[in-house]
Amino acid sequence: MLNSFIQAQQTPLYSLSSYNQYVINPAYAGVNSYYSAHVNSRYQFVGIENAPVTTSFSFYGPHKSLPMGWGGMILNDGQGAFSRFAAYGSYSYSIDLSTVYALSFGLHAGFMQYTVDLTKVRFLHSEVNVSEDMFQSVKPDATFGMYLQSSRLYAGFSLDQLFRNEIDVIDDTLVMNNETIYHLLNHVTINGGYMYSLSSDVELKPTMRIRYFYRTPLQVELGAMATYKNILSTGIQYRSGGAFVMHFAYNYRNKIHFGYAYDLNYNALRKDSFGSHEIYLGLQFNSIK
Repeated sequence: MLNSFIQAQQTPLYSLSSYNQYVINPAYAGVNSYYSAHVNSRYQFVGIENAPVTTSFSFYGPHKSLPMGWGGMILNDGQGAFSRFAAYGSYSYSIDLSTVYALSFGLHAGFMQYTVDLTKVRFLHSEVNVSEDMFQSVKPDATFGMYLQSSRLYAGFSLDQLFRNEIDVIDDTLVMNNETIYHLLNHVTINGGYMYSLSSDVELKPTMRIRYFYRTPLQVELGAMATYKNILSTGIQYRSGGAFVMHFAYNYRNKIHFGYAYDLNYNALRKDSFGSHEIYLGLQFNSIK
């Protein structure tokens, strides 16, 4: 009988989400006055076989006159024999709380396809009997988000995997009840930041992010980012239980954005891994509001 239990977060981790908050919060869809397209690619624990690789493409923006926005995102997340493909559409609506603050509500809605490729699995027992080499399961999925902002402060909240689906991925005669079930559980992300003007050219933004999943330790990220003339940005983050993150970004004439992050692991994986790398590319279109 196969009898194993692994506790891990089920949603992708991003080190450059400060530059594209839409990937973690659908309420961000209509925050800006322009449409933008983004690609995020993350290569985690480079040097370790079958390490996670995450790639996402997103496109979003505001309605021209109404206080709402929409967009879409495609995600592919793979780790060895396990992979996930997802596609979402998004809608957000914003309410002015005062002349300074606005609160947005948003929803990602779409589907996930989970795939298990058993040709990439090495079984410890040769008597394991599986009927197929490839197992797939498609389920609906949704994420709810809230986003509070002013000209200098922002705070976000998101709740992933609202449907809490069960994914039946393997029909194995040696598994209890003749099935292996993968439970999709809620993940909570809270993030925020505040922009300080150090001079007419330089701004400093302390940031914070908390990720909570009840089966894993609370993950806290604390960081700071400095921006020069809204062109060059650089920063550092501390992630509890995992890594120090160094990142930089370049903004070319408010049209093309590029960012890179390097995660230096300080946990048990450090001796086997060359860290994690993440690349971000964004295209910003003309303002419509």
